[in-house]
Amino acid sequence: MEEQINKDYLKGFNEGYVMAAYEGPAANKVAEIQSHQPRLAGFRDGYRQLTLEAVRENIPGWMKPSSASSPGVPQKDKDKSPDMDI
Repeated sequence: MEEQINKDYLKGFNEGYVMAAYEGPAANKVAEIQSHQPRLAGFRDGYRQLTLEAVRENIPGWMKPSSASSPGVPQKDKDKSPDMDI
């Protein structure tokens, strides 16, 4: 059975996401409103979602999880023991 999503929540989520992208300070003020209405809860979640995506995009490359074969990532030498580096 498919989960029902409240239409007001979904509308608020979309509004929060878009408003955060184009009207950041105003979206922040709306997101701070304390209410349990589904539309406002969706707005806050949409605002947070865009904020999290923006933070992830701005993380420096050295902080992002990467595979061992990525360029610029120092490789650990398995043959060296920590006490041999003097």
